[in-house]
Amino acid sequence: MTKKKILYISLPDRLSSQIEGFPLDTSIPLPVEVPEDEKDSWDISRLEWPALISGMLYVLAKEPEGREADYYRRLVKAVRPDIVSTVLTAARLKVDQEQFSFAEELFLTLCALEPEEKTHRSNLTLFYRTREDHRLKGNETYTRALENIRKKNWDEGIAQIRSFLESHEDSSNGWFLLGWALRQNEKWDEALSAFTKSKESAPPTVELLNEMALCESERGEWDQALAYLDEGLEMEEENTTLLSNKAMVYLKMNDLSRAEDALNRLREIDPEDPLLNYLD
Repeated sequence: MTKKKILYISLPDRLSSQIEGFPLDTSIPLPVEVPEDEKDSWDISRLEWPALISGMLYVLAKEPEGREADYYRRLVKAVRPDIVSTVLTAARLKVDQEQFSFAEELFLTLCALEPEEKTHRSNLTLFYRTREDHRLKGNETYTRALENIRKKNWDEGIAQIRSFLESHEDSSNGWFLLGWALRQNEKWDEALSAFTKSKESAPPTVELLNEMALCESERGEWDQALAYLDEGLEMEEENTTLLSNKAMVYLKMNDLSRAEDALNRLREIDPEDPLLNYLD
């Protein structure tokens, strides 16, 4: 693959005249992506929008909170109104082709292009799961660990997953499995440490955030437990498991008012939720 170089330029008049209804700011330099071997001989007269869009998306992915990030987002969408659907289609195609590095770059680009859109974060999380599942296919140590933990053969399963992690330190699924087994054995501190490493290896799933909240609650760290539950609810605001556990944390804190708020929200979503029946 040809290495790329980002150059910053002023938008040529012939391109600026092609945009209607968008307030251009000529004081903001625009990034353009050019081949590394052409950086010294590159001719701006050949510049077209695809290279500019590619450059802005690249910079957004690298610096989503950069000073000019919002301007780049608006300009990209003004030039290519279909950019989101185009990038999403390309990302999914790369996953199907098992070109995971390229797919990751595209999913991260979507998150940077629309940082408030929860769907992009969910798709990124799903991508990491898919990539991880692909990596774990046929790994005998992981498979045996999973089978033993499912059968509650705790000592053997935990030893096997630890062995797996020695050579797969960045496996989010592996750390999650270890954390889940340790939590089942009420080893809250060790479980939380494993879950934290899982969270560092890939964007967290709702299930992971819930597990971390359970550990923190058992440790008496209720504010941190609530923080993880709220992070999960930002991803799935109607997740009844998170709402149930949030209500339970408030009850442990003896904060009956906020516990009732959580229970009322739970009641709106699922009047038959087991926690409601238990408390009633």
